[in-house]
Amino acid sequence: MLSFKKVTMDDKEIINQYLDINKFKNSEYNFTTIMAWQFVYETHYTITDDCMILKGFEDNRAYFYFPLGKPENIKSALHSLMKHCEALDIPLSLINASAEMLDILVDIGMRDLFDLDCRRDAADYVYKREKLVTLSGKKLHGKKNHLNFFNNNYESELVPIDDSNIEACEELLKIEITERSTRPFEELNSTFMALRYRDEFGLIGRALFADGNLAGVILAERHHEFALIQIAKANISYRGASVALFQKFLADNLTDCEYVNFMEDLGLEGLRRAKLSYDPEYLVEKCILHLK
Repeated sequence: MLSFKKVTMDDKEIINQYLDINKFKNSEYNFTTIMAWQFVYETHYTITDDCMILKGFEDNRAYFYFPLGKPENIKSALHSLMKHCEALDIPLSLINASAEMLDILVDIGMRDLFDLDCRRDAADYVYKREKLVTLSGKKLHGKKNHLNFFNNNYESELVPIDDSNIEACEELLKIEITERSTRPFEELNSTFMALRYRDEFGLIGRALFADGNLAGVILAERHHEFALIQIAKANISYRGASVALFQKFLADNLTDCEYVNFMEDLGLEGLRRAKLSYDPEYLVEKCILHLK
């Protein structure tokens, strides 16, 4: 059977080494995402057949990530994982499988071994960075109006998150998550971990102030060729704060990234409307692969 080790901060280098082989677009295939939600999903990893396989738990059931490694090694890694699950008498499910992964399965002759359970709620939203900065075009006209209102009515500045403002950032995040999240305890813990260990994760953290008061918090990083927005929360009592937070951040940070990943909407109607309103270029659609 395979032997899995619990993921810790000390594993950042080796996990990123394997993540960089495939450069999957999915936001889940990112060390910050894995580690920030570690206390919820208890993610572990193993290395077999020159591939890395990640494993997590939800509702006391194990699930697995698609193997990370060179395509020519993935077939043997999957066979090793199949034997592992058979020995433990547990089902084999690969979560958040994207079209890139399905193509690999086709290439290695294993696509017909799996049933697909596609999840619209898990799809990542991907945008052109330039469009979020310029807000040009009819579809973003309303967003530009909100940005103009914010700029014309508030004295604002976007500053690095540091010791002088981190307590205010934590308070805003706590209020926004407690009021709006369907899983406030889990989201607060993962958010605070990303915030407090932002330097270790390699996150860029910025705080948006309006008339001297905190109006928004954003944490983002490079995810291969994408800018990945890990956390973005705004105080909507300041009209246009959400638009201003994204626009000002992306105008000055991760400027060589052509695309921005805003992650999934979790099936929340309001969040889906909000993400669609920014006119995404495409969605990174995902499925769960169940071994037949």
